[in-house]
Amino acid sequence: MEHGGTVAATHITVTRGPTVVLEDVSLTIAPGARVGVVGPNGRGKSTLLRALAGLEPCDRGSVTRRPSTLRVGYLAQERDLDQGETVAEYLARRTGEAANWRAGRVLARAGLDVPLDRRLGSLSGGEAGRLALASILLAEFDVYLLDEPTNDLDFEGLDLLERFVRSVDGGVAVVSHDRAFLDRTVDRIVELEAGTQRVHEYAGGWSEYEAERERARAEHERAYGRWAAERERFQDLHHERRDQARAGGRQANRRGTHALMSKTRAAAKRLERLEQTRVEKPWQPWELQLSLAPARRAGELVVALEQAVVERSAFRLGLSTCTSPGASGSRSRAGTAPGSRRSSPHCSAACRSSPANAVSARRRSSARWLRRGRCSTRPSPCSRPSRP
Repeated sequence: MEHGGTVAATHITVTRGPTVVLEDVSLTIAPGARVGVVGPNGRGKSTLLRALAGLEPCDRGSVTRRPSTLRVGYLAQERDLDQGETVAEYLARRTGEAANWRAGRVLARAGLDVPLDRRLGSLSGGEAGRLALASILLAEFDVYLLDEPTNDLDFEGLDLLERFVRSVDGGVAVVSHDRAFLDRTVDRIVELEAGTQRVHEYAGGWSEYEAERERARAEHERAYGRWAAERERFQDLHHERRDQARAGGRQANRRGTHALMSKTRAAAKRLERLEQTRVEKPWQPWELQLSLAPARRAGELVVALEQAVVERSAFRLGLSTCTSPGASGSRSRAGTAPGSRRSSPHCSAACRSSPANAVSARRRSSARWLRRGRCSTRPSPCSRPSRP
């Protein structure tokens, strides 16, 4: 079957709400063309392919096909397959034709041995990738628009896809992040630049594109530096001559005034010509960097309380005096009503233990109460526990 014809996008602009996805983009896919479309995610690569296929309306510009009967096929990357769809239905939807006797041969060529009535939900990830490859091999288009065709393919599948792209008669435009694949299959790179609406074209595969892009960026930076320096020089000259003309005023003679005015106008016209030949500032990607200096460990102690008291109505938690049978001297207990000197069961248990254990128990109890409510740090009139 003879494949020939051209699809061309001319100064197309595509917007979604307030967001400009593509702006003033032109691209031509001629017979035998092998074009790689590259750029960051979300930059509009898939939108460009869909516009070329007539699936995405353009707000401005036009997409033309020569001849008008040209068959343009867009094979999208499909992450979520219809689990109830059969293999035959999938191939028919992707290629635009009902599955015929060629379908079985193409499936075998793609390394997929499954019946046409098998449901997609029963396929593994690798089988789904090979089925997508089979849909590309089975399609008969004049222009192929392939969106991430290398996804989920093993080395054998990649080799089969590369041979197909290189041998097909029609034009091919492919969106891919696989640099090796682009190096082996395309002869032209279209870059949708990150952070701007600019589009650049480079001859060759990925390696040639990378080298030429660096040279072009360096030259762009030099050109912008020369333009910016020239503009700054004439801006300073214009301001200086304008100030001289104002300062002279009535004190200058007519000839001197006219000379200053002529020089001021000449500097202003030079600035206008510079603006007409303006060189856009090269876009520089920004990167957020955060540095945290290592801090020394503060120690084991995080917080300490001294003579803290928590009060709830008639209940007070803190240092107070308690008495217990057989205990000599005054000891602190955690939890008593103000003015009360009766020992609680908790206090008796703490007082019967060693002084160190009693202090530790009171600290744990105090910490639980302090997390729940208000803390009063005024000194308690109660005496601190005596040490043995």
